[in-house]
Amino acid sequence: MKHPPLYLVSYDIAHSARLARMCRMVKDYAFGRQKSVYECYVSQGSLVELAQRANAIIEPEEDTLFICRVPQPLTTLLLGSATISTVHYLIKIS
Repeated sequence: MKHPPLYLVSYDIAHSARLARMCRMVKDYAFGRQKSVYECYVSQGSLVELAQRANAIIEPEEDTLFICRVPQPLTTLLLGSATISTVHYLIKIS
């Protein structure tokens, strides 16, 4: 089964209430995270939905949101205690 493309979603939110809302929202799409950086395998439709939901949360003059597609195949450099994830895709059932 082919999984959707991998995206890294990262944000810097100035206000704590918006930060908490963004964190909860992005977790709906993510399978891994490190502070404010999330790994998300999402289809084109889910990517559009994620961007629309994020846009409703951020304050453009104060906040920053990055959504970057990770090219495949990926060459990875691991340092320290970093390991490669064995998760290849995520199916979310609500």
